[in-house]
Amino acid sequence: MSLSPSVELNLALLGQREESDQPQKPVCSHCRSSEVMFSATAYWDAEKQQFVHHVVRDLIYCIECEEKHRPDWIPA
Repeated sequence: MSLSPSVELNLALLGQREESDQPQKPVCSHCRSSEVMFSATAYWDAEKQQFVHHVVRDLIYCIECEEKHRPDWIPA
C-alpha cells in the first residue's frame, strides 16, 4: 500500500529529517538503535476497501532502550 502525499509530508517533518536525495533511516536519539517503531492512525475507506494513513506521530518507540524519543535521521 502506498502512502498518501500527506503522510509522506508528515514523515519528512519527523525529528530533524532534512530533504535529501540520499536514503535515510530513523534511529533512536538516545541509544542510536535503528530498531524503532512509529505510531500512526488510519481510517477505513469503504470505497477503496483499504486503510488510509491519516497521521504519523512524531515520537518513536525504541525497542532496544524501551523509551519514546524523537528520531534522529542518518544516512541509510
